[in-house]
Amino acid sequence: MPPKPSHWTPPVGRKPYIDSFVNQVRGHLENFLQSTQRPAPGNLSLHERKALHDLKNNNDIVVRQADKGGAITLLDRDAYVREASTQLSNKDFYIQVDLRKPITGN
Repeated sequence: MPPKPSHWTPPVGRKPYIDSFVNQVRGHLENFLQSTQRPAPGNLSLHERKALHDLKNNNDIVVRQADKGGAITLLDRDAYVREASTQLSNKDFYIQVDLRKPITGN
């Protein structure tokens, strides 16, 4: 069974040279850890990244996952809203609910 890790640190102020050494080691470790924690490089080119950014910020389109195949579709926002309204106004499948009244099972 491996020994438990120690969390002991020498008391501060007893030996100034030890305090100095501990502070220098901490500083070096912090600098090392900060320098090695870089974000992973992306797999998109700069051109692809810009195109994705532009699509994300374009309010004229809706980006949706396709029903089948896991593809992505781009839809004109106005056409998307019109189609959603048409679908929701179909009285054979949907009823308008007054949110101020409780919904009953009938």
